[in-house]
Amino acid sequence: MGENLEGTLTSFSREVPEKAQADLKAFATRFGEGEFRQVVNEVNRSREILMLRVVRTNENFTAKDLPAIRKVFARVNRQNSAPGTKVQDDDGKWVTR
Repeated sequence: MGENLEGTLTSFSREVPEKAQADLKAFATRFGEGEFRQVVNEVNRSREILMLRVVRTNENFTAKDLPAIRKVFARVNRQNSAPGTKVQDDDGKWVTR
């Protein structure tokens, strides 16, 4: 998965890198595709709630500000992502941090 420009996660096909540590490989293979997608969807729902809460709790924001709020969330999520995380650059390209 990776951090996209909308402040949410985008999932990609699941591949366990050959270079991954044995314990990480074992952990990654414990969960099926359905469980993985469910977690990504739950994280994205939580992020959506937070972004909407910013609009609702700040008298200076309206629903029209949501695209700008998404960009801020996306930038913060990219900056805080761990090395090796896929992130979407401002030009839309996916790179590994």
